[in-house]
Amino acid sequence: MSESKYQPQGCWIRREKRLAIYLRDEFTCLYCGRNLKTAAPADITLDHLLPRHFGGTNEATNLATSCRRCNCSRQDRPWVDF
Repeated sequence: MSESKYQPQGCWIRREKRLAIYLRDEFTCLYCGRNLKTAAPADITLDHLLPRHFGGTNEATNLATSCRRCNCSRQDRPWVDF
């Protein structure tokens, strides 16, 4: 995900909520199981389980910790199929 001048990366969610989700998921990628505790901040992302363009929300229940590689690879495929 590249940074946009209209919405810089990470502005769609409060820092505290992002950290709470990372802690809930124990800094582990939902998809590959990679431990992200020592990863560069740019390699740790939040992924929408149900993409926003399919009606997903920014609620914590629809967000999961993901490494950048998995998040970019998944695109808009259903998370259970990925």
